[in-house]
Amino acid sequence: TALAGEHRTGAIVPAPYYLHAQRIRRWLHAKVSANFQDFDAILMATTPTPAPRDITTTGDASLLSPWSFLGYPAITISGGLSPEGMPVGLQIVAAPKEEHRLLQVGAWTENVLGRLPAPPLAR
Repeated sequence: TALAGEHRTGAIVPAPYYLHAQRIRRWLHAKVSANFQDFDAILMATTPTPAPRDITTTGDASLLSPWSFLGYPAITISGGLSPEGMPVGLQIVAAPKEEHRLLQVGAWTENVLGRLPAPPLAR
């Protein structure tokens, strides 16, 4: 199966590389967490571009991956539509173990933005 193949690939990572990656992860986590002491959350784009027209892909996840890697909770809300009519997402990230605050900030943000337009249905 695909999962078994991925598991075997992970098994060939030498232990020193894995331990070094974990050290970098802890260092990054400490640097980023210092920024959350003065903020409830960070608001940013979910992806570098609007949603793709190609329905076989969800687009570039490069702005999502760092938060998952560091263990920070994140949600995406509608940011409206691009000039081409494609959905744009807004990502909200909170400090670890602050899921309740994250949901509060997400609800507040949606309330402030109001109801945003939906993309046109494809025919």
